[in-house]
Amino acid sequence: GRSMGAASGYFNPNDPYELGAVGLIHPSQIKNNKGYLQDGLDIYVDRENGSFDWMSSNNIAIGYGTFANAGAVAVHFEYPVCISFYKGANLADSPDVAVTKIEKTSYEANQGATALVTIQNLHNKPIQTSLNFSIPNIINADEVVDLEAKESKTIEFYFQTPDKGPMPMTAVANAERSFAECDYDNNKMTVNAEILQPPKYNDTSNCGETIRWTERDSHTVSRPCRNHGSHSYTCTHTFVYETTLTTNHSISPKTLKSGYGFEVNADTSISTHLVSSSGGCSNWGNNRSPAKTPKAPTKAEVRLNYAVDNSIGTQGYAVSLERNSNNTSSSSFITAQNPISVKKSRSIFTDIALKGTLDAPFTHSFEIFISGGGVNGVEFCKKIPETFIINGSMYDDDGTTS
Repeated sequence: GRSMGAASGYFNPNDPYELGAVGLIHPSQIKNNKGYLQDGLDIYVDRENGSFDWMSSNNIAIGYGTFANAGAVAVHFEYPVCISFYKGANLADSPDVAVTKIEKTSYEANQGATALVTIQNLHNKPIQTSLNFSIPNIINADEVVDLEAKESKTIEFYFQTPDKGPMPMTAVANAERSFAECDYDNNKMTVNAEILQPPKYNDTSNCGETIRWTERDSHTVSRPCRNHGSHSYTCTHTFVYETTLTTNHSISPKTLKSGYGFEVNADTSISTHLVSSSGGCSNWGNNRSPAKTPKAPTKAEVRLNYAVDNSIGTQGYAVSLERNSNNTSSSSFITAQNPISVKKSRSIFTDIALKGTLDAPFTHSFEIFISGGGVNGVEFCKKIPETFIINGSMYDDDGTTS
């Protein structure tokens, strides 16, 4: 009849009744020789004009008279083909090395990072080969790798990630072809890694370290009168108050090896005073206390530009601090127990891949954010820029008691 395009099919010869993924057509889902499908299926259709669509099987058929009159079903078999070319009598026994994996495929922006490249000796004899790892404008490094027969090794390459991606990473074994191989196609691999950006925090725009607000109050004033003795009237005053946040914090340790953790503590206090009094008829109210009571901050967090993953879970970019004491005018915060710490230590972990060595320490930036509390519907907030220094890796301590 008319052409509708093509729909992907699925068939597992080892299990003819396995239906496969949603959107793929299995022979058992064609219900008659007209090509009509079982009802209620979602079919992914590629159209001849280049468009695509999801359609209900209630509305389409696979060809017309599919099995009665040949119909319009095309079956494509896709499978890998390996062709080996041999030169000379002994080339079939030539060495063969292959790059089999590059990981990871996502990295935080502007961080020290480690790429893991796996290389394998496919030959039945030991071999020594070169391994080149490159990222344009970032790294071009070579390692010499010794491999036993059929052995695989994973080699680490350290580099600094860019501020945005994607980031193409290429690994090549035996790039200079110092020995003949039976297959050079498996010597090279390229992957495009994603560069992850730290989250953008939408802090309240009208918050700050200082909050001002206005209150009005009145009192009755009497004045003498020659004819009536005295007159009374109401005198109204406008008061402007200001409350200010003060924060003291500490970081320990300030210098550490990547993979270890540090603690952040913060103490906050607020002070309130009368800024001005106007519109009154006397000095009444100069010692007046505000009717609204300011409250100290209630929340604090450490904002990092990296995340940490381990077998227990993930420490995200923002790590909340624990409020361990508070009253109306002050509050203090300490590092909370880390849920991805086996010992539940009060520690904020550093990523093992953070840049910095003993010979070339590197300073990393982060931010402490204090918020909450406040007065007159306005919260306090304060951003405190801070740093820590990485001067090595925790793996430097392998085999020691330190």
